[in-house]
Amino acid sequence: LVTVGLVLVSASLYIARLATQNDPSLQPGGTPAGFAAWVQRVWPVFDVHLENSVPTWFNAFLCSVLGVSALLAAFFARRRFGWLLVAAIALWASLDETVSLHERLQDVGWSMALALGWRMTYAWVLPGLVLAAVVAAVLWPFLRDLPVLSRRLIGTGGAVFLFGAIV
Repeated sequence: LVTVGLVLVSASLYIARLATQNDPSLQPGGTPAGFAAWVQRVWPVFDVHLENSVPTWFNAFLCSVLGVSALLAAFFARRRFGWLLVAAIALWASLDETVSLHERLQDVGWSMALALGWRMTYAWVLPGLVLAAVVAAVLWPFLRDLPVLSRRLIGTGGAVFLFGAIV
C-alpha cells in the first residue's frame, strides 16, 4: 500500500509539473514562487524514476527487511542454506537500490546489446536478466520445497520486481 501511495504521489506531482511547466515564474528571469515552484522542488523527491528519491529509499528499506527476516528464518528452518541465500540476495538488492550497483553493468550490457544488434539506453538490463536467471535457477530447489502458497507468493514478488526493473 505504501508503494502504491508513493506511485500515486509521484504520478500526481508529475502531472502537476507538466501542468505548471509554462508558469511565468519558472521562465528565465522569473522568480520561482507559488505552487509551480513548489512542484518543481518537491517532484524529484518523490519521482519513482530517480535513484535518489523516497520511493528508492523505501524499496531499499523493504529489501533490507526481507533480508533480515530471511536471516532470522534461517535460524529456525531445516533448509538453512536457502534462507541464507534469500537473505544475501535481498540484502544485496537493498545495497544495489541504495548505491546503484546495477548501473555498473552498463558497459557489459552495451557489449551484449551490440553483439545482438540491439540499441538500448538501459543496457544493464541484459546482464541483469542473466543474473536474475542464475539466481532463479539457484533458488529453485529451495523454492520447490516450500508450500505452494509461499512458492506462488515469492514467484509473484519476483515477477513484479523484474517487471519494475525492466519497465
